[in-house]
Amino acid sequence: MFIEHRTYTIRPGKTVEYLDLYGRLGWPAHSEHSICKGHYYSDVGQMCRVVSMWEYESLEDRAKRGAALRADPRWQEVIPQIASLVTDIQSNILLPSSFWKETQK
Repeated sequence: MFIEHRTYTIRPGKTVEYLDLYGRLGWPAHSEHSICKGHYYSDVGQMCRVVSMWEYESLEDRAKRGAALRADPRWQEVIPQIASLVTDIQSNILLPSSFWKETQK
């Protein structure tokens, strides 16, 4: 199991628009194909940031879920609109620490 931690940098002044658009049109498709462990936006510090965390069992699981999402007509319709509001995307794979993983049993 791992978490994909994604940080989206949104065009200045467009965070509310991004969250509205993604919430109404992107989230229904995205959350159907992947397991979201958290979705946040920045309020203090570096602004115009949206962070999401997605759980996957393996890289193969991630690839399958991603392919299913990209094939979803709802996602295909909204992604050009969302992409126009994003200036940068960073993706990190986070692995659980052994001591934390043991406490989750």
